[in-house]
Amino acid sequence: PRWPSRITPRLVSRLRQYVLVICENYRTVPYHDVEHAYHVFLSANKLLDLLLREGGRRRAGPTFGIKSDPLAQLAFLFSALVHDVDHRGISNRQLVLESDDLAILYNDQSVAEQRSLAVAFAVWMMPEYGVLRGVLFDEDAALEEKKKDDDRNRNREEHFKFRKLVIDLVLVTDIASPERTQIVKSKWKEAFGEVILTANLNQRKGTKRGGGSG
Repeated sequence: PRWPSRITPRLVSRLRQYVLVICENYRTVPYHDVEHAYHVFLSANKLLDLLLREGGRRRAGPTFGIKSDPLAQLAFLFSALVHDVDHRGISNRQLVLESDDLAILYNDQSVAEQRSLAVAFAVWMMPEYGVLRGVLFDEDAALEEKKKDDDRNRNREEHFKFRKLVIDLVLVTDIASPERTQIVKSKWKEAFGEVILTANLNQRKGTKRGGGSG
């Protein structure tokens, strides 16, 4: 299939540049490095595919509005890419105990996650990525005088919604909050429980067949 006319080589180039800049801002630290971001992004893409897939063995289940919301799908993958950018390889608790500059800046609250968000959006709002924002949120068209106020407001609201989704998704990776972690687990089970159960059953059947043939 052909790409939409607004997906130009320049747009693709800017998208690649943004991803590269984010990857370059991942530090060489244990675990929270660019390889980890790569694995998380691939896993997020696979989970999104499972959530949106129709037919097959998976019965239609709750998608929490994601299926009909392309902006939420974008925010989900964007969050996976940026969630640990500029992570220092030190836990939030330790940063707080040491009164690290970042802990002071972010008031001891989800320090590493807030730093990643700040870096991701600081880069995102740079002028060179205006072409990306223009296509995703129709910013260029919104600046035209002929556009009505409600159109401009809608575009701003979409970008605000995108930012809020990304912020929520990245902050929820701070597992130091037991309440937040429990909410995530319950939604995970509701969305993917059947898929995981089916996979486990198939694995057990395969193990039994393998054991019997030996």
